[in-house]
Amino acid sequence: MKIRHKLSLFFSLAGASILLLFGIAVYLFSSNHREEAFDNRISQRVNITEKMFLERDAFTKEEFETIKEQFLHTLPEEHEDVIALSENPEKHDRYSQAFIHKTVQEKMVVFRNGDRQGISKLFHVDGTDYIVVVTAIDKEGLEKLTYLKGIIAISLFVGILLFTLLSIPISEKIIQPLSYKIRLANMISENNLHQRLTGISSNDEIGELAVAFNGLLDRIESAFEAKKSFISNASHEIRNPLTAIINETDIALEKERTVEDYREALHSISQEAERLNLLADNLLELSKVNYSLTPLRFEFLPLRSLLHEVVAKIGFTRPESQITLSDSTPELEAGIWGNRNLMFTALLNIIDNACKFSSNAPVGIDLFMEDNQIGITVTDQGIGIPEEEIALITEPFFRSSNARTTSGSGIGITLAAKIIQIHRGMLRIDSVVSSGTSVTITLPTEEHLKA
Repeated sequence: MKIRHKLSLFFSLAGASILLLFGIAVYLFSSNHREEAFDNRISQRVNITEKMFLERDAFTKEEFETIKEQFLHTLPEEHEDVIALSENPEKHDRYSQAFIHKTVQEKMVVFRNGDRQGISKLFHVDGTDYIVVVTAIDKEGLEKLTYLKGIIAISLFVGILLFTLLSIPISEKIIQPLSYKIRLANMISENNLHQRLTGISSNDEIGELAVAFNGLLDRIESAFEAKKSFISNASHEIRNPLTAIINETDIALEKERTVEDYREALHSISQEAERLNLLADNLLELSKVNYSLTPLRFEFLPLRSLLHEVVAKIGFTRPESQITLSDSTPELEAGIWGNRNLMFTALLNIIDNACKFSSNAPVGIDLFMEDNQIGITVTDQGIGIPEEEIALITEPFFRSSNARTTSGSGIGITLAAKIIQIHRGMLRIDSVVSSGTSVTITLPTEEHLKA
């Protein structure tokens, strides 16, 4: 069931319930008021009957009957009875002994017998106890009550009909902004992800929903653009070494060449294959980090020994590198709680980048402690990064404008940033073009992380 139909049904049921409760309340209050008012009239008749009985000796029999006829019988179907308690109860078999006994005890009793209402009252005259019983039917009141019941029924029917008819346009009016935004949302596809919901008022829930939906579209568009850029860049990075390998192979096979020519061709093919292998390894590592379905194994990692291993690894692959490792707090056993392989990969990529983009100029590594955090600063004297491109340097395959000619996979720093994020650390890059780059990593200590 659509929301507009639910709203219409809700308004109809709510209106009908309110009218029904109101009608019942009016009827019950009117009925109680009628009964109380008629009881008061009967009570007055009881008092008059009592006084007439007390004064009966002052009138002749004919006068008493005339007064009784003119003044007592004023209520519809009124009956009066005066019962002397000293008489034989069988003379008044219309009233039970229990009723007479109750009147004697309570002095006055108000009772109902169907539509007939009555009051009995005890009084004492000349040493004898009497009970006056007056009953009557409030025909006029009952007729008015029946008429009121009909009016309430008709009003209820008409009211429900009006509520139903009015609830339809009201529901349409309420749901109209949402319907408009649904139509706009259905028009958005992968070809126009830039489109957003318009006509937003943040003063109501529909506006808040539209704002949240636009925010979701922003994130989806960013992810979609990142995905397209990633695929495009990955394809480009993979195609380049493959093209170089194919071209080098075709050239070598065109004609007979010397052993030295073949050696150079194979060396070039080997370099491009190594570049392709590095790219594939980094892509696999990035995929594992981003979409790992199994929990990572964390352990205590002493950063000094880990950095020494990284430096030794780079020294083996880049023997011409000049790396200096210093320690601001040699007396402390600096360590973190993390995954060894991932942290090794992150530090290796960052330090290797420093050596590569500084053409193997001196690179300094400093290990320090600060506010329950371990810091690592890697400083080089390379080409630097333009200030406006620093924020983009961790995007997959992004290469700064002054580093396009330098070989690399383009995702090493992206992978390092993701690994540091997993370890609840921070990565900050400061750089000046032609002067060098400083990369600072801060990680929570083992004790601080466990606390």
